[in-house]
Amino acid sequence: MNSYTKDNVSNIQNVELMAQLLAESSTPLCYEAILDKIEKLNGCPLSNKDRRETMATLEAGQRLGYLQLQGEHYIVKSLTPLSDRSSQARGRPISPGPLIVSATGLHPQSRPATQQPEHIDELVALELQHLKTHYADEEQRYVDQMLLANPIVVERRAQPRPETTASGAPSPTEASRTVPAPTPSPRATSAAAPMASSRHDTQRQRAESCRKSRYNNKIKKAKLRFRHKFVSSQLTESAGVLDHMREVIAHAEAELLARGFNMGALERMRRNFGVDRCMTTAMDQ
Repeated sequence: MNSYTKDNVSNIQNVELMAQLLAESSTPLCYEAILDKIEKLNGCPLSNKDRRETMATLEAGQRLGYLQLQGEHYIVKSLTPLSDRSSQARGRPISPGPLIVSATGLHPQSRPATQQPEHIDELVALELQHLKTHYADEEQRYVDQMLLANPIVVERRAQPRPETTASGAPSPTEASRTVPAPTPSPRATSAAAPMASSRHDTQRQRAESCRKSRYNNKIKKAKLRFRHKFVSSQLTESAGVLDHMREVIAHAEAELLARGFNMGALERMRRNFGVDRCMTTAMDQ
């Protein structure tokens, strides 16, 4: 049985490995059964990232024609590599040979993705999905690390002091005045005690609810701040890469013109690949 490790779930060519894994099963497998089988082969549970990338691999297998979803179960539709399918469609003979899996890396070595130009859109879409997943994981990891390094503390608010006079102490007249204290009835005393206790519990619950609300608001603001910081750093890094690519393009154009390359052909290349639009954006900045 060919192994299917979690290290190569994110690989584009693992669609073929997934098809072989399902073909070795005697019955169709659902998504959870596929995860259980992979975990048994690995001997350890899969992380949430591996589960998402496994789902992306299954979806890519459906788009590329390897797998088919019937209800909640996945079945193998074809084990023929994409390059062999295109050769068969053009009438050329198909080179025999199963998918070769190395013993160490467990990566397919039969046909690289660069030999499948007719399916480049599907491959690019799959790679973009993998990059989005990787970016989201990196962003969440950065936010979690920043929250651990900068814990959110919400202090309890001070209890309000009892009301006093403007001078902060009772007036001498009120202090010297003798007021006869009414004698409360036993029934009124027994009724006031539960009311005071209930009022205290209500105030305590309200204070705790307000504290949780303030804590959640601070957490949300901190996450937004850290995400903004992460995105800003990524944009700064991307801007540096784009500047470097513009320098490389300018140097390559100068080399081509120095070697006698046709200027009209160079302009067509610039329009086809959007170089003029890229340079205009750089000048606007």
